[in-house]
Amino acid sequence: MLINTYTKGKFGVIKVLEDLTLHANPSTLKRLVEDFVAKGILNVAFSFTPATFPSSRLMAVLVTSRELLKREGGSLAIIAPNEKMLDTFNILNLAHGDYFLLADTEEELLAAGDA
Repeated sequence: MLINTYTKGKFGVIKVLEDLTLHANPSTLKRLVEDFVAKGILNVAFSFTPATFPSSRLMAVLVTSRELLKREGGSLAIIAPNEKMLDTFNILNLAHGDYFLLADTEEELLAAGDA
């Protein structure tokens, strides 16, 4: 899986550079979140390709990562989620309130993170 990780402001960013399909194993993403937490970075943002498919395994990784970060006092953000992801978040009732911080760009994420 092609992934780029970096920090931007107070966020650790996990940018997935390839399309995740129904058959992709996203478990690596949870380990990357755990690595950020081990470094004291408690706010993590995922960025996926526009064609990423929101499989049940990917949703499980996002939910468990969010729960880990929340327990530590942090948050999970999704940068520019595609329509399929937004639909899935709505169906699973994850798009409400502050469950995930949803941002269209990294700049919007940084502005929201400073608020």
